[in-house]
Amino acid sequence: MAKKTYLVTRGGVLGLTVGQRIQRENLHPSLEAHVTLVPDEKEDGGGAKLEVGKPLNATEKKAIIGKRLEELGIVYSADLSVVKMLELLPAGEAEAIFPK
Repeated sequence: MAKKTYLVTRGGVLGLTVGQRIQRENLHPSLEAHVTLVPDEKEDGGGAKLEVGKPLNATEKKAIIGKRLEELGIVYSADLSVVKMLELLPAGEAEAIFPK
């Protein structure tokens, strides 16, 4: 059986770090939630590369929420916390901006 390449998306298991690539013939079930299969470059023609996304910090979230509040014409204070700014958004807007 050929080895497959996996990208670690959640570290902290068996000394793995986020972004690390590992090769395994068989993937242990405890690792399944922590890795993503990297497509074989021969099969997909070497297309898009898989990268780990970085979480947004509070300042980036506030900028995104603030922009949406302005688009909706909602007046807000820049010194509000992210949680308070999210409360100002209409129902369903927070999920549209930051899908889970």
